[in-house]
Amino acid sequence: MASRAFGRSSLVLSLALLPAMLAGQARSFSIEPISFAIYRSTGGLWTSRSIPVTLIGFGIRGEASAGRLKVVTEAIATQFLGISTVPQPFSPEHGFSWQITTTDTLAEFTSDYTSMRLTYSLGIGTLFAGKFALQWGPGQHSLFLSEKSPTYPQFGFEWPLTSRLRFIYFHGELFSGIRQSSDGDAGQSSPQKLYVERYIAAHRLEWRPTDRLILSFNEAVVYGGKKVETMYLLPFIFYFSAEHYLGDADNVQIQLDASWRARPGLTLYGVWFIDDWAILTTFNREENQNHFGWQGGLVWKDLALAGDQLKLEASWTDARIYRHIYSANDYANRGYPLGHWTGAHAEAVQGLYRVPWGKWHFQATYTYARRGPLTAAMLVRQYQGQPPPIRFDPASETYYHYALYAYRQLKGKLWFEAGLGYLTWRNAGFRPAQPLLAGRDVDKLSFNTGIYYNFSLPGYPFTKALK
Repeated sequence: MASRAFGRSSLVLSLALLPAMLAGQARSFSIEPISFAIYRSTGGLWTSRSIPVTLIGFGIRGEASAGRLKVVTEAIATQFLGISTVPQPFSPEHGFSWQITTTDTLAEFTSDYTSMRLTYSLGIGTLFAGKFALQWGPGQHSLFLSEKSPTYPQFGFEWPLTSRLRFIYFHGELFSGIRQSSDGDAGQSSPQKLYVERYIAAHRLEWRPTDRLILSFNEAVVYGGKKVETMYLLPFIFYFSAEHYLGDADNVQIQLDASWRARPGLTLYGVWFIDDWAILTTFNREENQNHFGWQGGLVWKDLALAGDQLKLEASWTDARIYRHIYSANDYANRGYPLGHWTGAHAEAVQGLYRVPWGKWHFQATYTYARRGPLTAAMLVRQYQGQPPPIRFDPASETYYHYALYAYRQLKGKLWFEAGLGYLTWRNAGFRPAQPLLAGRDVDKLSFNTGIYYNFSLPGYPFTKALK
């Protein structure tokens, strides 16, 4: 109790002293609206049905700074017209955190998006806190930490140790979605539902041995069902060892990645994701206890025309990564993977080419994605040390998506989009936990159009076109 009182007193004191600390500093403040409407004539990847769907959103973006302190925040209310449930999650687009409803019979799906990032420069490094989703790694869609997950509260710091070494750490709170067993509907003291805790701590060390090469080591631990663990508040300790010290009950993930600038404008990268690694059985097919993910790709600028860009990326994930025998420790937030958007037991190939042409920006995209079963029986077999299942058996979901977009800046931050998308989707509606439930085969051509003002949601074609 004394430590909690001390923590509250320290927080109150810090907030009280903050105006004095910032007195006399150069300050700025801005606030501006956000609005957008995206129409897909046959629903695109939002739904397996061939129906028109529109996503609309309204919100605000605020930014303030005072000396070394900066705050950026966004709040957006969104609504889908045409579908009444959450859009199917097997896509690169940012996940939706929840459905705003007081009944179970909404005609449209309504949700919201919020983010806030506070940074304070110390000169030797930067402190940060807020509610956002991080992207770590060189890829378009990281295996380790991606922007697929809805935003979550966190705090941490970045520290350039030398001119060639950079260290990043954060601790965050995730949403497990697992109801506490003590919850009761009858006679409960509050209408608030109680969920099992889930937290994440992660650190990343980047080394630049030459101006053309970056090598990185990443480590994260997800733990749940208990309060904040002091061990994981220590930024410079190996979580692999700390987790063993605490009883080997948490979920540690490791990633090694490399990015090499082969020539001006051309960057190649590779990623090795490790959930569990039994070194002595690495090449033993019968006793393979290695749970890996792989990724490789390239980014090529000024390939054929000035200002153009080509991106290619291939990803592969084992059926045994991300999940844990204790579901409170799953590597996920609100049901979405913290890593690659395909999740475990999946593979994907993505290509993107964009080029400016006068007042227009053109972008062509290709996505192949496939995922297989993730059943409770597979998880039990995994922790019994049994061999991995046959890949994509007994069923899987696959799609090929081709799209062409054209964008034009109308005025300031106001943009217009028009395009076509063709989707070949096999076993759409597939449920990894219940793979024997039959889905549907879908082929559809979609006309896409959109109008955007100050739009920045991750994972959308328009957002990627302007990055």
